[in-house]
Amino acid sequence: YIHGMAFVCASNVYAKRLRSCSRMGVDLPDRQFRTNLDRLPDSDGVEKIELLAVGRRAVRRGELDAVIRNISGQRGSIAVYNALFQKYKIIDKRAAQEGLELYAEKWNDAKENPGKHPNIDRLMLVVSEDMTLVGKINGKYSS
Repeated sequence: YIHGMAFVCASNVYAKRLRSCSRMGVDLPDRQFRTNLDRLPDSDGVEKIELLAVGRRAVRRGELDAVIRNISGQRGSIAVYNALFQKYKIIDKRAAQEGLELYAEKWNDAKENPGKHPNIDRLMLVVSEDMTLVGKINGKYSS
């Protein structure tokens, strides 16, 4: 019983250290994505981003490839893709690589679990296949 209490106390100390590291600006590995999102431009007004694949490597060239909606579970992707389109106007290999870095620990999870994070998988495909994505944000092309 005493050993159990020691474990509870140690767990509480560990949890307090994690919170304190977070407050001091130390990015913990499982929180880097959240920190990255906080640094991106505001995307609250983005309802949806429609993605069209272009270029010679695109499977369905010029056709709607995917839609990312500003709903629970996709808001992080809305923020990442919106920031990439604001900065680069298109998502090519260079922009996709930056996007993958923004996803941080989520990128590692996507590599280990293909299909679990389709918006990350898409950026990995852009990098590996040298594709390009054009985006329509709320119905308007990002030009």
